[in-house]
Amino acid sequence: MLKGIKGRSGVYKHQPHSEKTKEKIREAIKRYMQLHPESGFQKGNKPTHGFQKGHKINNGRSPWHKGKKTGIIPKSAFKKGCMPWNWKGDKVKQAKGYILIYQPNHPFHSKQNYVFEHRLVMEKHLGRYLKPKERVHHINNIVGDNRIENLMLFKNKVYHRWFHKKGFCNPKGIIFDGRNKKRKEMIGNEI
Repeated sequence: MLKGIKGRSGVYKHQPHSEKTKEKIREAIKRYMQLHPESGFQKGNKPTHGFQKGHKINNGRSPWHKGKKTGIIPKSAFKKGCMPWNWKGDKVKQAKGYILIYQPNHPFHSKQNYVFEHRLVMEKHLGRYLKPKERVHHINNIVGDNRIENLMLFKNKVYHRWFHKKGFCNPKGIIFDGRNKKRKEMIGNEI
């Protein structure tokens, strides 16, 4: 079989070409070489493919997407410090319902510079940053409701899990309870 010519495909894949077919293939290659001597199909050379880097077919051509709106955004589209046209502000809502706020200067921000809003509300109420182990709980289980009356703060995830399982936990594990704040306000209004 000739170099650079693939064999049969399909049902006859494993059967070799007949001598008559091989001769026809040789003649077709000779004719092609006479008509296209620049093609690179010369004895001992590997055939060149038309779209290799630096090949004469590629010279002077522009990319297929140049000047077209493809939806592909180049890396240089947004310069550092510039906000894109579709910037909606510093609040983002996650799929689970949690609200994130853009806080690049916060000591415990995420890689994208966001902090959960319920943690920021609790920090503002306490007047200090929350420790990474401290957990904020939503009393009515609506994670988008970040009023201080709806939040509880636990020392760690163990007390938080215990509260979810039993509905109560050791008072030592609760740092702040929004339910008590609400009760105190109601009692203060009655007096």
